Amino acid sequence: MKDRSLGIVGQPTLYITLEPHFKGEDMVIFYRTGETTNRFQPGTVGEMRGLNCVIEPLPDTIEEILSLLMECGSSTDGEGRAVLV
Repeated sequence: MKDRSLGIVGQPTLYITLEPHFKGEDMVIFYRTGETTNRFQPGTVGEMRGLNCVIEPLPDTIEEILSLLMECGSSTDGEGRAVLV
């Protein structure tokens, strides 16, 4: 913890949102890049379900996944949590 005066929940965090996609018996895991599109208009079910989020296949190695987290270090979601961009 960087700031011991804050609780664990108040600390900055790094996270990746994962989405499993299935093709037959195969599963591919994608992550949200932090970018969005305007495919679904505001207020539609698609927009509310997060379907405007851009996704990419999750890298194969832990090192590549950690690299994604480190690249996003200075980008936060307004609550101090780092997000991928």
